[in-house]
Amino acid sequence: KIIRTSAVMFQKIEDTEAPAAELIVPESLTEVSLNTSFVIKFSETMEKRGVEAGITLAAKETSESVACTVTYDAAAKTAVVDPLEDLKPGVRYDIALGDSVCDLAGNPVSGTRIWTIKTYPINFSGFSLKDGSGADVTALTKGASLTASVTASNKSGEEVNTVLVYGLYNANGILETAGFSALPLADGTVDAVNTLPISLPDRDLTGYKLKVFYWESFDTLKSYIKPIVIG
Repeated sequence: KIIRTSAVMFQKIEDTEAPAAELIVPESLTEVSLNTSFVIKFSETMEKRGVEAGITLAAKETSESVACTVTYDAAAKTAVVDPLEDLKPGVRYDIALGDSVCDLAGNPVSGTRIWTIKTYPINFSGFSLKDGSGADVTALTKGASLTASVTASNKSGEEVNTVLVYGLYNANGILETAGFSALPLADGTVDAVNTLPISLPDRDLTGYKLKVFYWESFDTLKSYIKPIVIG
């Protein structure tokens, strides 16, 4: 009995191709909102721990780092960078990929590894929601009269639009009432105060949410700072 065998050669194919990365959010690197998140898209599947440990955000001129959470989604091949506090106005920041940001074969990112963004050159303070006594609102009370306000200064070199907006949403998340107060800020404006009166309906507000926004305009809906949410 003759048994014939054949030898099969197995060759290990080594991955030496470096991944690429692209900052896809925000679309513009200038006039970035102070409360924005950043999304980086990779060309291939990356090593999760390396990505989440290796992406940093820091002020370009001072190198002051900004605390962030970084979340990598292997299915989408994206990393979301969420600053833990609002960025400062009119400041340039660098989003950088460290050496630990690599693919599953250990290849680091090639090409662009640092993106420089610049935030809106508008300074905000006193963004608040007060009741009739001047106390901060912590819960919704039927029939209450509230006032939202924000103080802003503009050193951008040109006039900028601002609009203070509120929306009252019912327990099903449907917008029931809304209002706004627009206040253009000329260049050089210092500590301009925009106020918005809010009258809550005289009925049970269980499950309702009140949201107060500070936007660039209704056209862009770009938020300058994180909204106030009550309820």
